[in-house]
Amino acid sequence: MNTTKSRNIFFSSILFATFFLSVVVLWSFITEILLAVVLSVILHPLYLYFLRLLKSRRTLAAIVTIIIAVVCIFTPIFVIGVQIFGEAQNLYVSLQSEGGSDVLNLFASNISEKVDSIIPNLNLDLQSYLESLLTWISANLGLILSSTADMTLSLFLVLVSVFFFLKDGTTFTKSMIDLSPLDDDHDRELLSKVALSINTIIRGTIFVAVVQAAAATVGFIVFGVPNPLLWGSLTGIAAVIPVLGTGLVVIPAAGYLFLIGSMWPALGLLIWGTLIVGMVDNFLKPYLYGKGIQIHPLIMLFAILGGLAAFGPIGFVAGPIVIGLFESILRMYRKQPEVS
Repeated sequence: MNTTKSRNIFFSSILFATFFLSVVVLWSFITEILLAVVLSVILHPLYLYFLRLLKSRRTLAAIVTIIIAVVCIFTPIFVIGVQIFGEAQNLYVSLQSEGGSDVLNLFASNISEKVDSIIPNLNLDLQSYLESLLTWISANLGLILSSTADMTLSLFLVLVSVFFFLKDGTTFTKSMIDLSPLDDDHDRELLSKVALSINTIIRGTIFVAVVQAAAATVGFIVFGVPNPLLWGSLTGIAAVIPVLGTGLVVIPAAGYLFLIGSMWPALGLLIWGTLIVGMVDNFLKPYLYGKGIQIHPLIMLFAILGGLAAFGPIGFVAGPIVIGLFESILRMYRKQPEVS
C-alpha cells in the first residue's frame, strides 16, 4: 500500500469518526438547533431591516430582532398556553369529581345507546375507554408540569442560537459553501430551497392553522362547546395535517353537541366548520404558498408524520424540508449528471 493511499484512508477514517462523534454530541440538542434555524430564516428580513436602520451594527440588530420576536411571538404563545393548560386542568378536575363522573357516565351511556340502535349486539363499553383516557391524561399532566424547567432551558438555547445565526449567518453560510464538495451554485440552490421551504411551511401552513384555530374557537364559543380555547387549540394542531385537517376536531365536537341533545347547535357548528373554518384553508393557503415548494398533499402528509416521528415537534418543518431537498437534488442530478 503506497503512502498516499494510506494517508487518504487514515484521513477519511478520522474524518468520519469525528463527524459521527460530533453528531452524537449535538444530537441531544437537535430540536433546539433546528428550531433556531427555522426562526432565523423567518426573522432574517426583520434583522436586515434593523441592520440598515442601525447602520450595520450586527450585534445590536440581532438583539433588537430577538426582543421583538419574544414580545410578538413567544409572549402570546405563553399567555394562550397558560389559559389552555388551565382549561385542560379544569376539565380534568370536573371529570374526576362526582358530578363530572355522572356527566361522563351519561355521555357514555348516550353514545352507547346511539351506537346500539345502529349496530345491535356490539357491546360497546365506552365508559371503560373514557376512564382509561382520563388515567392517561392524569399521568401526562404531571409530566408536563415537571418539564417546565427543561422547556425554559430549551427556549434559552434557542434564543442564543438565533442570535448567533442572525449575527453570523453570512459567515456560517460562506463556510458551508466553502466546505461543500458541490459547486457553489448548487450549494446556494440547496440553501435557497431550505429557506423557501421554511417560509412556505410557516406562511402557508402554520399561519393558516392559527387563523383556522381562531375561527373554530369563535364557533365553539357561539355554539356552546365547553372549554372552547382548549378545543380551538386542538383544531389548530389538526389543521396542519394535510387531507384530514380541522374536521378531526370540529366533527367530534358537533357530535358531542348532538349526543347531549343540542341538535341545532350541532348543525350550526358543522355549517360553521365547513363554510368558515374550512374556507380559510381554501382561500388563504393558495395565496400564501405562492410559488413556494410544490409537494403533493399525500407526500406532505407522510413527510410531516415521518418528521414528527424522527425529530419530534420540529419534525413538522424538518420532514417537508428533507423531502424538498431530496427533490432539488434529483433535479440537479438530471440537469447536471456530472454532479453524481
